[in-house]
Amino acid sequence: MNWTDVTFALLVGAAWLVYRLLPARRRGHWLTLVSVAVFALEGAAALGVVAAMVVWTSRWGVRIHRTSAKRRCVGAGVAGLLVMLAAGKYGNWLLGLAGLPALAGVHAPSWLGPLGMSYFVFRMISYLVDVAQGKHEPGNAWAIAGYALFFPTLPAGPIERYEAFAPQVAAGAEPTLEDLRAGALRIAAGLFKKIVLADFLLEWAKLMRESQTYGAGWMWVALYAYTLYIYVDFSGYSDMAVGVARLFGIRIRENFNWPYLRTNIAEFWRHWHMSLTAFITEYIYYPLGGNRKGLTRAGVNTLIAMGLCGMWHGAGWHFIAWGLYHGAGLTVYRVWRKLRETYGWHRPKSKARKALAWAVTFHFVALGWALFYMSLGEALRLYLALLGLGG
Repeated sequence: MNWTDVTFALLVGAAWLVYRLLPARRRGHWLTLVSVAVFALEGAAALGVVAAMVVWTSRWGVRIHRTSAKRRCVGAGVAGLLVMLAAGKYGNWLLGLAGLPALAGVHAPSWLGPLGMSYFVFRMISYLVDVAQGKHEPGNAWAIAGYALFFPTLPAGPIERYEAFAPQVAAGAEPTLEDLRAGALRIAAGLFKKIVLADFLLEWAKLMRESQTYGAGWMWVALYAYTLYIYVDFSGYSDMAVGVARLFGIRIRENFNWPYLRTNIAEFWRHWHMSLTAFITEYIYYPLGGNRKGLTRAGVNTLIAMGLCGMWHGAGWHFIAWGLYHGAGLTVYRVWRKLRETYGWHRPKSKARKALAWAVTFHFVALGWALFYMSLGEALRLYLALLGLGG
């Protein structure tokens, strides 16, 4: 189902009308039913796999809550989810790396595919870890399904936390007039970004694959177009998710806060795909040791975390390279910040220095998108073309 066509609008409208007619205690069940139905429409063949994941998460959540060996149980529960994610999303790629033919009929979904597998698996992982940390009580399978598959967030997140989401649903949140107004405005903003801006920018961005045909100037135009495209496309989805949830009186996390206006790469990641950044930081970077064991170990942990972040986006070496590229950028920035602290380089930032810092950050991010969008070979040809060495 296309989230920007009239069918989705009719579905949201029908779901909202029934939601308002139901008593508060039944509304959460209705939202879960709608979410499961939408997921089934998007990928009915995978519904059984998702059901198995939900049951797996539910049972391990109860076991983690009751046991004293929480770390071991969390490891087992998370490992099972990761195996299922690897089989569904990376199976063909891993078989190809091993030199084996892909299994007949098996096609791994992309990170923005109809199933949204990467998103709901990360929600389930956060659920298990948070149960172990005592942030919330374990829920039943139906509540977990409603949380993991909440239909506005299926295409592109955000990665919500159970302790923030579940109480709102269980209470049968009542939308106010302000919720309806704010929700409608966010949906309109998302649709404008998706239909008007993203579609226009994508046509220009496609020139990135024509580096042997067009000159350096056009390659820069294409790179800037893709940089803007991926923001308006992705944040447009997030605006729609926030807006639709708001129509039901439910608040979910914001995912973007003007990331391209930031003046260093660390600030960029604090404002780009914020729910993913929080997940990577809390559930990967910190457990690896974070920055507690010195600058070198912090750099290694950053590279591991960002490499996994890149792999989460899709099956391909170019995604991993994109993650490592940002990991290297974050590490260099951390070293630079440490040198400033050590040697007292704390001059006040002038407007010119801020502008330079913004330009460097923006172009670092923009150049990285080539690794995200294209294969490593295509990205290399683009980089040469940007320098006027194409053809």
